[in-house]
Amino acid sequence: MPRGVKKSTADKLRQELEKIRKSISDHEEKIAALKEKEKEVLDQIHDAEMESIRQTMEEKGLDVDALKKILDCYEADSSKDEAN
Repeated sequence: MPRGVKKSTADKLRQELEKIRKSISDHEEKIAALKEKEKEVLDQIHDAEMESIRQTMEEKGLDVDALKKILDCYEADSSKDEAN
């Protein structure tokens, strides 16, 4: 009993190409989802670091202006070290 018309080599290759394109599309979607997750995790890291700074400032009784002064002094000291 005949099973149907035999597919040509070109038809087989077209089917393979379609599978490859589908696979590429699936992977691109996964990459996009992973990049979004990466962004979320980076944001969480940033938030955790900022919270740590806030807690330290609170423990030391520092306000934002005091922290700015400390950083300005640090920057000035670093500039002197680089000049030497």
